[in-house]
Amino acid sequence: MTLIKLLFNYVTLFCFVFCIQIKNLIRYFKLIRLLQGHKDVVTSIRLSTDGRFLVSSSNDNTIRIWDVASGNLLELFRGYSEHIHAAELSPDTNTVVSCSRENTILLWDTKSIRKPRNFSGYFRPASDVRFSPNGKNIVSGSSDGIIRLWDVNSGTVIRKMIDHSSEVNTVQFSSNGQMIVSVSHDKTIILWDAKSGERKELKIFEGHLNFVRDVKYFSDGQTIVSCSDDNTIRIWDVKLVIEIQKLEGCRSFVSEVDVSPDGNMIVSTCFDKTIQIWM
Repeated sequence: MTLIKLLFNYVTLFCFVFCIQIKNLIRYFKLIRLLQGHKDVVTSIRLSTDGRFLVSSSNDNTIRIWDVASGNLLELFRGYSEHIHAAELSPDTNTVVSCSRENTILLWDTKSIRKPRNFSGYFRPASDVRFSPNGKNIVSGSSDGIIRLWDVNSGTVIRKMIDHSSEVNTVQFSSNGQMIVSVSHDKTIILWDAKSGERKELKIFEGHLNFVRDVKYFSDGQTIVSCSDDNTIRIWDVKLVIEIQKLEGCRSFVSEVDVSPDGNMIVSTCFDKTIQIWM
């Protein structure tokens, strides 16, 4: 009886500690604001590194910069004749990088109306683009399954990462710039060494009921958020590989998500042309 009692007490203590750890991981979010203005599906939404601004791209062939606190539109960029896949502000907010169905990557100056710089070298459309934390490099994912690392100053490819068997949907640098995470139509999430271009690790998170479109790291490196055609956003613990929270309320496919630097705000966009802010 004593052994059974000791075992019972141990299991009880373990469950209590585990529940406390999970509770500390959970930060519940709710919808607080909708941003409207795009005339077609919003294809990407990205927060600035300080969380003050949000840049969005759309199939209406425009890029827009918004003030997060007020929801006001600050800048609007035109010039594309094809759908825009993604856009992001540089860490210093002086530049926007974008990619589209036109098989180009463009750099826009946010302080002037000069013609954007064109990074050539694509025969298939780039599906995603991201700045490195220091702003010196850009990583892109493509429909040819190849991830490319670019030098911003020269506009040339300095490294290629090849392992996905299908289109790369999303790429992102870790907060320290040492890792790159990618997600593909082949249903895999791959971690890469940004310096060497070597594949580091494969982890698969299961739970979404339809195609997964986007994934982002929280700044702590221990949590990720994903979105899907099942109309949900899900938050995951990387180490435990478990779902922490499911966000519901989107009326259509959720195409992209992003997280503020402090981890207290999530932004998302759906096929209904709206942008959601969760806190």
